[in-house]
Amino acid sequence: MGWGGAASGMNQSLKDNRNLKGERPSYFKNRKKDKTIYKKQTDKNAGKMSPEEFNSFSLKLKKEKRRKTIINVIMISIFIILTVIGFFYIEVF
Repeated sequence: MGWGGAASGMNQSLKDNRNLKGERPSYFKNRKKDKTIYKKQTDKNAGKMSPEEFNSFSLKLKKEKRRKTIINVIMISIFIILTVIGFFYIEVF
């Protein structure tokens, strides 16, 4: 073929570069080793809520979600009404 020397040189160069690069640390191996991503957290129950706090938090989230839904419905309704008025203004219908 005539390009055997160039191909073997390329392969050798790739092998050398791979050896120079080293090994990247794996996030998943580190996570299994430490069992938590928060290394400074020592108390296992530090992030947990009591049932009362959880219920109040849940209600707060439901209210926020309902409020956002109502705002989205109002915005879409206004957009549709303005679009229909615009079509009537330029006499499309």
